[in-house]
Amino acid sequence: MGCPQLLPADRILVPVNVVKPITLRAKNLPQPQSGQRGYECLLTIQGNEHRVPALRFNSSSVQCQNTSYFYDGMEMSSLPVELTVIWNGDFSIDNPAHNKVHLYKCDAQRGSCGLCLKADPLFGCVWCKGENRCTLKQHCSLPENQLLEPNGINSKCTHPRITQVRQKH
Repeated sequence: MGCPQLLPADRILVPVNVVKPITLRAKNLPQPQSGQRGYECLLTIQGNEHRVPALRFNSSSVQCQNTSYFYDGMEMSSLPVELTVIWNGDFSIDNPAHNKVHLYKCDAQRGSCGLCLKADPLFGCVWCKGENRCTLKQHCSLPENQLLEPNGINSKCTHPRITQVRQKH
């Protein structure tokens, strides 16, 4: 049997404050024997370590269980976070592809409708008209016609306003 390792993953996107499991493909994951501890995911967010219980489905898949994450500050719309899968307390599973978890906030750096709709569609951010904010679709409590999606039918921002004019030298 080869060395246990995580396989390369597509970008793992996790919005802040949303409870979400993170599933990782792997190979050769050992089956914990009796008396051994199972799996955990270790995420290092802004220097703080978060240990999350993880479930080994089979030798080729492990899932960090339902947890929500958060990072401080509004100056970054997304934050790549180191992820380590740990087995039996202190054995870390190789992560040759350096898979990271990308935590993100729809509203960080996206204070206008235009900036909001420019966000990567994979983020699932929408412009919530009545609340004038960029947020996840499921967090906009208004009816469908009151939110603008990046690729929606009528996703044109209304009432643009010029806030700054800069002269080129």
